[in-house]
Amino acid sequence: MSGVWDAAGPGVRPADRMHARLASRARDVPSFRAPPEPVLIGRPVRGRHLLEGNLRFAGTLVQIPAGAPPWEFDLPDEVMAELHCFAWLDDLAALGGRRAWAAARSWTLDWTRRFGRGAGAGWTAARTGRRLLAWIDHAGMIEAGPEAKGFDAGFRRSLGGQARFLVRRWRAAPPGPARIDALTGLLRAGLALSGAAFPLAAAADALAREGEAATGPEGALPSRNPERLAELHARLAWAAGALEEGGHSPPGALGEALKRSAAILRTLRHADGGLVRMHGGSHGVEGRLDAALARGGAAGPSGRMAMGFARLSEGRVTVIADAAPPPAGHASRDAHASTLAVEITAGREPLLVSCGSGAPFGPDWRRVGRATGSHSVLSLGGGSSARLAPPVRRGGEMLELLEWGPREVTRAVGTRRGGEEGDPGALVLDMSHDGWRESHGLIYRRQVALRRDGREVAGEEVLVAETDRDLRLFGMAASEGSEDGEMEFAVRFHIHPEAEVSADPEQGSATVALPSGALWVLRHDGVGQLGVEPSVYFDPALLHPLTGQQIVLSGRVEEAATRLRWSLARG
Repeated sequence: MSGVWDAAGPGVRPADRMHARLASRARDVPSFRAPPEPVLIGRPVRGRHLLEGNLRFAGTLVQIPAGAPPWEFDLPDEVMAELHCFAWLDDLAALGGRRAWAAARSWTLDWTRRFGRGAGAGWTAARTGRRLLAWIDHAGMIEAGPEAKGFDAGFRRSLGGQARFLVRRWRAAPPGPARIDALTGLLRAGLALSGAAFPLAAAADALAREGEAATGPEGALPSRNPERLAELHARLAWAAGALEEGGHSPPGALGEALKRSAAILRTLRHADGGLVRMHGGSHGVEGRLDAALARGGAAGPSGRMAMGFARLSEGRVTVIADAAPPPAGHASRDAHASTLAVEITAGREPLLVSCGSGAPFGPDWRRVGRATGSHSVLSLGGGSSARLAPPVRRGGEMLELLEWGPREVTRAVGTRRGGEEGDPGALVLDMSHDGWRESHGLIYRRQVALRRDGREVAGEEVLVAETDRDLRLFGMAASEGSEDGEMEFAVRFHIHPEAEVSADPEQGSATVALPSGALWVLRHDGVGQLGVEPSVYFDPALLHPLTGQQIVLSGRVEEAATRLRWSLARG
């Protein structure tokens, strides 16, 4: 869960250390009410990297000797902070095998010896909550094997101490993800451990309030980050289910928050079950969202609009578009300049993608992933439709917020009736934004139509000056930008890295071969030139970005109304 679900909050405070020392003095050894089962699903690839000594956390890759406990090394503060959360236990459990189990056991027990009495970076309410969740989830893996004999009492004693710490300190966590993690950990401990009294009702009520506050009345996040919403839903769904299994009634507000977030998540999912990769989120851990939706008991079909995204679906093909202004203020810390960008999935195979979040690979890649050019959409003058402000330090972290972007974004979903010659009709999405109005005098309009049989997606891109003022701005931009490329446009179609692209520029077409053998052919109307360029694909499970390809339709805006059309059809 590291990365997209950022619950680090402030660093360890003197009061945290004091309460950690007090909580660790108790000598009672709690027991489990029932054998715990994991709540979250990890990534086996990341588990393998951990065993090899390749640690990628907080956008930083560090290497240590294979199998060595990470606590022995002087690692960057942000890396150590994430290690103390123990979310990586999910990845070792997903990998499985004797080496993974041995590492989980030795690294955890080494932590209790080094940091169990209040030392280290792990003693905040948020990090303790995440650590408790992971420890209880994987207690069977940690306590298994002869190597754990003699240490299991210390492990369980530490569990009890950390739970008591959360009873004292969960209110010190900042509202939002940090407090949600603290409360989830407290609930997990209270429901799983015997021998101590925990404020379950108060914690459940507080968690319901935090869930409501985080998602708002419609269940959406201000950050518009789909994966972050999925992680929040997973926590709330587990809490509701665990309370019911323990004989407690979940607060009504918790159930309502789950219904709202589930409806949104179903709209933000592609046909392959993955999430749209914009505004800081990735495709998601395979199976995690399915498990969370099932656990939360949330049923119902997906809609066509949710959290600023529009979704078209026909014939096992999905088109999801960013159809709203980017987030503003603090919520824009991970926001992308992706307005009007689309992603397309055919069956179980992604076709058109966004590059995704580069945050796991460091600040430079993070900026790349946020740019308009990293999305399947039109860019103008080589720039982005939204602009990053200079970095600022707030709350102990460096932020790059959006300072400017499209203010007026329109979208409408309609239908087009079929014709007489076998035309099945289409779902049609009309969108526009004003991100280039002040700089170029141009409104960007985009229409995307998905045929009812799912065999073709057709698009129309328009740049137009609509008013006299727009025409004056366009004339100045055209005059001043005649030499520096400011009037050059590029419509990008980023292709999933598992697909292969072959282009025939003379015919104005490019063919995309998916791993299944299915072929999709992109054609255009001759406005601009077609080419194939390199692309990247950010998979947070990997150590380095993947290389890929993108089809690009490029040209120059010569007049105050430029229009080009394209189609992507099943071959």
